[in-house]
Amino acid sequence: MIPILYCIIYVRVSSERQVREGNGLLSQEQRCRAYAEAKGYQVLAVFRDEGVSGALLERPGIQELLAFLQGRQGMGETIVIIDDISRIARDVSTHIRLRAAIKACGGRLESPSFRFEENAMGEMVETIFAAVAQYGRSGNREQVVNRQRARLEAGFWTFHPPAGYVYAKHPEYKKVLQPDGARAALVREALDSFALKRFLSQQDIVNFFKQHGFYPSLSHPFSGRFQVGAHRVLQNRWFYAGYIEYPRWGIARRLGRHAPIISPDTARRIDLRLADRPAPALFRRDGDQVLVLRNYVRCAGCGRPLTGGLAKHKYPGYFCYNEGDCPKYGHRIKLRELHGALTELLRGLAATDHQVAVLGQVTHTLWDERAAEAGQGEQQARDRLRTLDTQVSALSRRIGLATEATLIEVYERELVRIGDERAAIASAAQVPAVSAADYDQAFARVCTALKSPHTLWETGSADQKKTICRLVFATPPVYDRERGFCTIDLSVPYQVIRHLAAPDSRLVDLSSKTLHLVLESVLAWSERLQAVGL
Repeated sequence: MIPILYCIIYVRVSSERQVREGNGLLSQEQRCRAYAEAKGYQVLAVFRDEGVSGALLERPGIQELLAFLQGRQGMGETIVIIDDISRIARDVSTHIRLRAAIKACGGRLESPSFRFEENAMGEMVETIFAAVAQYGRSGNREQVVNRQRARLEAGFWTFHPPAGYVYAKHPEYKKVLQPDGARAALVREALDSFALKRFLSQQDIVNFFKQHGFYPSLSHPFSGRFQVGAHRVLQNRWFYAGYIEYPRWGIARRLGRHAPIISPDTARRIDLRLADRPAPALFRRDGDQVLVLRNYVRCAGCGRPLTGGLAKHKYPGYFCYNEGDCPKYGHRIKLRELHGALTELLRGLAATDHQVAVLGQVTHTLWDERAAEAGQGEQQARDRLRTLDTQVSALSRRIGLATEATLIEVYERELVRIGDERAAIASAAQVPAVSAADYDQAFARVCTALKSPHTLWETGSADQKKTICRLVFATPPVYDRERGFCTIDLSVPYQVIRHLAAPDSRLVDLSSKTLHLVLESVLAWSERLQAVGL
């Protein structure tokens, strides 16, 4: 009686596309089953690795295969059938290790396309074929990289789209990036707000994105990476301005073939803001909520932020921890003393009804003018953008036909110039984000803070207290235990209110730039107050 020979089948494909379309796994299995039937083998199991590189040693399918072989040890030899030598591995060292592991578990490799032999000549031929498989994998990778590099040099992004963009089919360029509707609008507003200092920190961008549902739900496995997402949005500022670069491959910044979300001017403003870092942390969010001014108010002796703690584990207070460089090192300021001094300072800054009314009238007029100008220029901007797009298409065709490097360089410079103009027009033609009625509501919310900042400070939560301080002061104030608050740098709205409080003061004495800064500050204040529930 002829003994029954048992076998198992191993199949593998390296790309998710092959898994989705079924091109590879099924054909490999059918070929292996036909080989087993021709040899008279009985198939016990089929093991699959779907979308796994052949260079990896630790693969789910391989681990299951080895465990199966170990369970059959003592039951006779088990044949392991593979469609091709490259299916088990596409790396010489990985192939040798897997070959030895299969043999140690009582398995023997066979393939319809390769004959495995246990002799010196067979091992040499097998190693050569494994090296050829490794060369094919490396060659495929180099080919993919070269194609991606060429596409990047032509201005097309080839990797995962940044937040706010999606890939769309294009009749000429296969696929290109385009803004992703509402998500692109949120990215633009976040970057504009950071550039104009409406958002004072990266955490403000995180809060803005959370508030508008930009991030996935909390059940999403990446929901804890909000801070990383906000950092990448800032890091990709020039990409959002219509440019691409990839220093890792030596691709310098150049005009991209995707529509910009922000203007180059906004990207430059963000460059300047980030160049000023590292900025001192305004607050420690993991500290005691009672010491809300810790790491915010500055020491009069050295100018560094005061820290805080509990004396005898009971009495909270603030002190300077700059040992050796500060004459006031270790001088303790009672929490009640510093908070009381800040309350009195805020009480003296409170605006009158008349001052707030004048401020509201001026800013509302500026808002109306801005909305009217945006409406008038919208049609002209659309016409100009269509003209520029036509010029870009024409220049792109010329670059494709040109053979002289000098001529190509001239065309590319012209494309960069057109891209800058297009981005600037698109940014300048944006319609205001809120209506006049919404602006009235925003200013009404700000009025409460202008008229009684001390009340909000005394009755607010820890986050609300911190927000009031950041809105009232342009830079952290300096406090001395003997002299009180020494250096005060107020925000733009309070600077204007102080100007209005002076005798014979007039709004016409203020520059147009200052008045427009007041308008921007009102919008920023409203967002910040709403975010903390005020």
